[in-house]
Amino acid sequence: MACALTQGLSGITCRDNTGGIATVYLTELANIDTITYDTDGSILTLSMDVGTQFWEYAQLKQTSEWEENFKTVAENGTFGWDQTLKIRLFKRDSNKRAEIQRLAQNTLVAIVKDMNLDASSHPYYWLLGEVRGLDLADGSKYTSGKNVSDLNGWDLSFTGAEAQKARQVLYSLIPIIIQPAT
Repeated sequence: MACALTQGLSGITCRDNTGGIATVYLTELANIDTITYDTDGSILTLSMDVGTQFWEYAQLKQTSEWEENFKTVAENGTFGWDQTLKIRLFKRDSNKRAEIQRLAQNTLVAIVKDMNLDASSHPYYWLLGEVRGLDLADGSKYTSGKNVSDLNGWDLSFTGAEAQKARQVLYSLIPIIIQPAT
């Protein structure tokens, strides 16, 4: 059998799982040169064009999320993963308006830092849009709010479709790929 199962998985955990996103790093898909993987498919190295970098979009708790939905067409023998990333940016100003316009004009790649830690207390990072990229989606919007405590800011949604589910990026790689471009 070509696709034999190799292990069982448990839905029961130690109740140490936390939802949410801490940080999102974005760059243009065109900036990525090469990616190498270890035997379980995690990303070991990621090289980028000279002078390019990932840009940090810090997220306030309980405002952002990402998800993957399995898509299959049995008649065609095909499957893939729809990826959606939702982030929030606060306050409207000219700088944010211009940057959001640039996000809309590009096909992007995202590294998402979630709220969970591995056995060594290192955060988990995930790469979205690895091959085909993410695009700013319909439904992304700005709202001024009506009441003094309402959101004044942007809810942005990015969507992509990949043949592989999001891969884990090893935590040791993050400081290397988010350093400012030189």
